[in-house]
Amino acid sequence: MNRTSAATSPAPVVNPMVALQRRAFGFGGSGSTIQLVAAIAGPIAAMLLCSGRVVGAVVAFAVLLPAPALLAFVALRGRSTWPVQDVLGWLDREAAVQWQADTASRMPRSSSQASAWLSGRSEGDAPADAWVAALLMAGRIDEARERIGRLPSSTPAQLHRQCDLLLAADSADGRPIETRATAADEAASADETASPATCKVHLAYHSAVVATGRGSDGLELLAAARPAIGRLPSRLSLQLIVIRFRFVAVSLLFGVWLLVAILVGLATSGGVVWF
Repeated sequence: MNRTSAATSPAPVVNPMVALQRRAFGFGGSGSTIQLVAAIAGPIAAMLLCSGRVVGAVVAFAVLLPAPALLAFVALRGRSTWPVQDVLGWLDREAAVQWQADTASRMPRSSSQASAWLSGRSEGDAPADAWVAALLMAGRIDEARERIGRLPSSTPAQLHRQCDLLLAADSADGRPIETRATAADEAASADETASPATCKVHLAYHSAVVATGRGSDGLELLAAARPAIGRLPSRLSLQLIVIRFRFVAVSLLFGVWLLVAILVGLATSGGVVWF
């Protein structure tokens, strides 16, 4: 009975937009798990190996440096994806700035935040396209799709926005997206209000999503658009650095916490701190 149910259950839908993000930033998968384990296990192993053998600064050196150094080396080996991360980060920042300007609120970053945003206002209080985008983020795809058809589309900019939202809806549903991407390309190319950089990046993103949906690697398509955006804002650059070296930061912070916890524990128990 269980075997039959498992065999007939539908395969989970893979959203190519989400898959592209995860591939570019290394979110999820065994690689992230291994690095997280190394970030925690490294300082613990160093502490256990050094305990009772060496003292003071040597212990701190062993706990704080080897694991972060190894993880920094791993992060640097993945720098071929950094141009892709720059483009995706730039796109996300542009969307967040536009959201703030249109809604006077911060753009939701998760389905729970999107649900909270929707529940905190009525549909007429927000721009129609922002409401649709929030529905998509909240996973309410059918509701979003019904409202997309009512969005204004008399200008290339409005049509581009409508096509992008339809592309997002089809990606979330696991539907074919090639036709949607082509329509979005045509609308983006015809939009005279968009800057050349915006147009180039959007065209590259559409192509990358389609390639990812087909099982190909869409990262090179995004990387080719990196020169168009020029220098990134300093805040975005800092955010990307934190993301790239997140496991280094985790390991350093855990190592510091481990050392402080042991020192405090020995001090409160009346022990002598020799490591």
